[in-house]
Amino acid sequence: MTRISHVRRLASLPLAVPAPVPSRSSFAHACRSVSTTCATRGKNTEWVREKLWKGEAPGPEDPYTQRPEPEEPSNLPEEAFQRPRSDKTPAAILHSRLTLPPRRTEAASEKEAALADPSYIPATDAQGLEETSTLKTWWDQPGHWGEESLFRGFGSSEKVADRNVIEVYLRQSVIEALSLKQQQQLGQEQQTGSSDWSVQKWRQVSRSELDRVLGADLVVQDGRASLGGDDAAFISQSLVVKEADEADDAAAKITPEEAREMVRTWNPTWKEVVVDEQLKFS
Repeated sequence: MTRISHVRRLASLPLAVPAPVPSRSSFAHACRSVSTTCATRGKNTEWVREKLWKGEAPGPEDPYTQRPEPEEPSNLPEEAFQRPRSDKTPAAILHSRLTLPPRRTEAASEKEAALADPSYIPATDAQGLEETSTLKTWWDQPGHWGEESLFRGFGSSEKVADRNVIEVYLRQSVIEALSLKQQQQLGQEQQTGSSDWSVQKWRQVSRSELDRVLGADLVVQDGRASLGGDDAAFISQSLVVKEADEADDAAAKITPEEAREMVRTWNPTWKEVVVDEQLKFS
């Protein structure tokens, strides 16, 4: 038996088998399946569009933007279209006492002005033209603020630096506030229904009334201050603003020399008064 030759014949068998050649059938099948799917989807889309439109479907563009909307005829007369528009300015601005800036308007162009007025001649220089300011400086111009909008300070605009004058005005304020407070407490005890003294408007006192205020009997005991005698009633009545008063008199002024003499005659213990919150901000 020739076993060796048989073995050689078996060993050479794989070599005799030709190597597999890559086939393009799968690639062609893939290409064919993709193209077939796209065509199928396109047919399905056209079929759905025909069913929706029940006939020949429009193009791929949006049909609503391609078709002009028909104008509905109006039954309103022509006067309704020519009627001026209503003013929608808020009522707060219409009834305001402030001089508000005018609405923004644009001047006609040179061509529009020539069409409206054949005798129109455009200006070649700035001579004779009106100069208007900008809106940034509108509120800085005179006449645009009413009297009710002008600033009115609580005190004098003159700066007081003398310590004696300041002490005189401080004593005046303390005595006037104490007189009004005592009178209100007395009115509550008598159930006269007096109004809150701390929110009332005070009148400027004259020089004679100021001397009466500064000469009041101010008693301070354990930090509590009170006015003796009938000083509280007189001072509180002189401070009340009557409706018939058109304008307050000018406040009485004290010179530094007068203030120095007044301070010397006072007992310094009046400065030990304890001021509560209501008296402090009155």
